[in-house]
Amino acid sequence: MALYRRGGEKEWWYHFWYHGIHIQQRTNTTDKQEARQKEKNHKAELQLELRSAEPEKNPKFSDFAVQYLAYSKASRPSYGVEYYYIDRTLSPRFGHLRLKQITPFHVEMFKQKRLTDGLKKSSINREIGLLKSMLNRAVKWKQIQASAIRDAELFKLDDEPSDRVLSHAEEEQLIAACEESELRYRAPHLSAIITVALYTGLRRGEILRLRWADINFQKNVLIVKKSKTKAGKGRNVNLNSMLRKKLLALFEQEHGEWIFPSPKRFQVPGQPESHISDVKNAFRRAVSRAGIKPITFHQLRHTFCTRLADAGALMPVIQDLAGHASITMTRRYIHPADERKQQAVEALLGSPKGLEPATEPATETAKSPSGQIVEVANGSRSIS
Repeated sequence: MALYRRGGEKEWWYHFWYHGIHIQQRTNTTDKQEARQKEKNHKAELQLELRSAEPEKNPKFSDFAVQYLAYSKASRPSYGVEYYYIDRTLSPRFGHLRLKQITPFHVEMFKQKRLTDGLKKSSINREIGLLKSMLNRAVKWKQIQASAIRDAELFKLDDEPSDRVLSHAEEEQLIAACEESELRYRAPHLSAIITVALYTGLRRGEILRLRWADINFQKNVLIVKKSKTKAGKGRNVNLNSMLRKKLLALFEQEHGEWIFPSPKRFQVPGQPESHISDVKNAFRRAVSRAGIKPITFHQLRHTFCTRLADAGALMPVIQDLAGHASITMTRRYIHPADERKQQAVEALLGSPKGLEPATEPATETAKSPSGQIVEVANGSRSIS
């Protein structure tokens, strides 16, 4: 340590060289340890100033998007959706701009353009949310010092959240539509995917990423390894006898890793088998063919929670099966039918019949024999 006293002074001084500059400073203290600490603090401050003065890279959005997607593919379960948004909407609009050039004005123009394209405000908000997330990531990676669109406004959604749930009759119509020849070709697993959604409550991404190794047929349990909950943990979801039977039948036909593999015509030769990336368009077509009231895929999850509540399941049980972080979120997913609410107020009259379920129970006791995936030497599988 370069500490010294000058002349007859009792106070300590320090000096050192930093990037070719001679630093000399009086410490105003006679305590040698305190003086040594002040020297350390001075050096740390200079290091911090040097890092903050490093020039920004400020790449073009199109170049940064490549880096971001590599990160997303390795770290984020939403990679498929992010790839779609970046490739189809964000890069064509912002690709030629450098990151610091993207301003709230650009975001506002983008919002108006997407509205004229016919998109819903909620969908546009998701695209803008991804754009903001990307620029925040660029700040963390020191590509830019700050994001100009950090406070860019999203659309305010005044519409009440939809309480649409699927009735059992509509479920039959929807499954029947999935079995039509055209849809069977376009999305051969759509009916099974819908059934899994209705009887497990899994999110669309969770369903599409399911592997056969995630099902324990012996215990009738489906294991969700990745979750969107705040805790970031997976969960176990029980299978009822009907769904177990359907999955076993599908298991006898499939021989790969994924429960819902992408059709062979979409597989890349020489690359590992991939799973179906999305069923949004196929699902929308099936709803139209079924002739039922419009419903989104995510509302099948609402249907699952509502049917459990109608069947008398306790709220903590529904929360656990759905993988919600709180009971409050679970309540948002339960939408009692008008008949159910009518029965509730009729119960105030003291009807001897009491309160009867408005819908059929969503689950039934599993009666099928136990089974488990068994790997054998020649690579074939069997159920025992």
